Amino acid sequence: DCKIFRFCRSKCHKAFKVRKNPCYELEKRRHVPVKYDRDLWDKSVEAMKKISAIRQKREAQFVKNRLKQGKVLRRAQDVAEVKQNISLIRAPSTRQRAVVEVLAE
Repeated sequence: DCKIFRFCRSKCHKAFKVRKNPCYELEKRRHVPVKYDRDLWDKSVEAMKKISAIRQKREAQFVKNRLKQGKVLRRAQDVAEVKQNISLIRAPSTRQRAVVEVLAE
């Protein structure tokens, strides 16, 4: 029931055995104050916008894929309903022609 921790790859397990954490360097730098840099600030804002756009695109694709199944089911139901009630759709003259052709043969 996922109560045992699993490493993402054997490399990380080996590093853990030797008491090295490959992610520790990133965590270490996270809370260090950085000197203000306008270019870095602009890049960060642009990256946030790109990430937001990617997230919205993925959410839209997820919703679209979810709705796709309903579309297929609705189409199948429509086809079954048309097959069941085809007599309501066909004109009576075509039915009479079919009967005449059958009798002629």
